[in-house]
Amino acid sequence: MTRELGEFVKAALDARQATVCRGTGAPLWAVADYAARTEPAAPVRIATASFHDLPDTAFVRDVPLLATIGMHRDATGFDCATSILGSGPARTSMVVNRAARSFFECSAHTLGLLRHGTDPAAFSRALADDGVYSAQPGLLVGLARHGLIEVDAPLTGTVGSDLMVEPTAELIRRDGVDFAVNLLSGRTIGMRPRLAELVGALRETGEPIPDPFHETTGVRALLRAGVLRRLTR
Repeated sequence: MTRELGEFVKAALDARQATVCRGTGAPLWAVADYAARTEPAAPVRIATASFHDLPDTAFVRDVPLLATIGMHRDATGFDCATSILGSGPARTSMVVNRAARSFFECSAHTLGLLRHGTDPAAFSRALADDGVYSAQPGLLVGLARHGLIEVDAPLTGTVGSDLMVEPTAELIRRDGVDFAVNLLSGRTIGMRPRLAELVGALRETGEPIPDPFHETTGVRALLRAGVLRRLTR
């Protein structure tokens, strides 16, 4: 192993600590999956057709204000003893989609809203009060994209050229190497400097920008990982 490769591997291992459950050494997804397998399925109020999340799929930036939101038909919602993300209330709730290998944490109040059906404004306020995820525009579309909530309004459309960073993506730099982490799945992707600069600029401004690399392998990898989102026209 060359020195450069060894340094990259060390940085990658350090970055993956962001996706490991503290006190267990297990990946966050493995802990969420185990918890879901020990809990009965939560009732689902809304049943709409799910869509495939492919790199070429384009999503709207945010959920329409008049839409209704509920738990995804394939997801399970339950209370758990503690937060596996290390943030939020000591006793929290979790929604897990084992088929999509995704999960998110919320309060019991927020889970109750999902079970009974709610509107985007009320759900966004509840998530902001939970303090687990940053309440940025586009958060609800990200949760729907990962099969955790369902929305009774179209979220996909004609592919445009603009990209945005998912609100649930975390950017990490370790030993001079940049990584992007999808907090809804635990996937970690290493980025080359130019790609890291693009993603950092997208996160800093909060405004979508056209893809300057024209579908490079790195951009498509981040789209597949749920770190970047391609927007509709």
